[in-house]
Order: sequence, then C-alpha cells, then structure tokens
Amino acid sequence: MNAINRVIRYLKQIKTLAIKYSAPTTEGQPVFKAYSDSAFTDDATTQRSSSGYLIKLFGGPIDWKLYK
Repeated sequence: MNAINRVIRYLKQIKTLAIKYSAPTTEGQPVFKAYSDSAFTDDATTQRSSSGYLIKLFGGPIDWKLYK
C-alpha cells in the first residue's frame, strides 16, 4: 500500500510537467530527422550484430530503438 501511495503522490507532482518541442528558428531548417546505424558482428564475444534508429521532431526525440 505504501508503494501505491508513493506512485500516486509522484503522479500528482508531475502532472503539470511536459516535454516541449519548438519550431526551428532558422528558415529552411529541417523539423524532422531520422538516423540509423548498424554493425555486423560487432560483439566479439557473442558474434552478434547490433542496429538502431532515432527519429527526432523539432529537435527532440520521438522514437528510438536498439536491436542486438
């Protein structure tokens, strides 16, 4: 019950917080960017590959994922 009350107090405290994204200040600057990277068998121990991507909107991350 203590843990539940702690979570409820935390949620009440942060209910006014938000991530704010703003439009670029320079004309012609892209508002949407996507990055990706991959490496073939980059882990010498397991011989596994890894890859990932990051998608940004107005300079802030909106989606990302890493794979191994």
